[in-house]
Amino acid sequence: MATGYTQAELDALLLIMEDTVPRIPSKRDKKDAAHVTGMRLSGTDKGVLANFQTGNGRQDIYWLNVWVAKEVAASVSVASNAYGWPKHGLAPDDNKRIRQPKPVHLATAIGVNSLSTSAEPTGVLIRFAVEHRIRSVTLFLPASKALEAMLGIVQAGQTAEWWGEDFEPIPSRQSQN
Repeated sequence: MATGYTQAELDALLLIMEDTVPRIPSKRDKKDAAHVTGMRLSGTDKGVLANFQTGNGRQDIYWLNVWVAKEVAASVSVASNAYGWPKHGLAPDDNKRIRQPKPVHLATAIGVNSLSTSAEPTGVLIRFAVEHRIRSVTLFLPASKALEAMLGIVQAGQTAEWWGEDFEPIPSRQSQN
């Protein structure tokens, strides 16, 4: 299979991502960041819909295109290896109380154009550039939630076969002909 994007669309998304990178979140940003307490993800041929629930019970659905999703997973992987998170194991929460994102939510999801991250032993700070960089959103994912997000993204990518062995997104079949 492949992504649902043509090569030209993938190139354009990469340019947008590179052009709209927000400021790297600092340790001081952690106190103001929304702390993720639960999540549900749904993969598509073009990316992932991620419903993040934060400490105040609020749920927001974000749209992560294949490039953004790949970078989230890569950032968590690096942090996980640096801080030894796999040693602690992963015990996914029962997320049934969190709304499962569906394709119909694409119309109202918060579109993520780019991101920057920083990590610490307890988790990952992710700053998303949203709404064409009009604003940014900073989330803190504790280590267990960060690993859960990474695994969800990797599973979505493997199911849809977004990328090849080098993790570069594969353009849709139409653009390969």
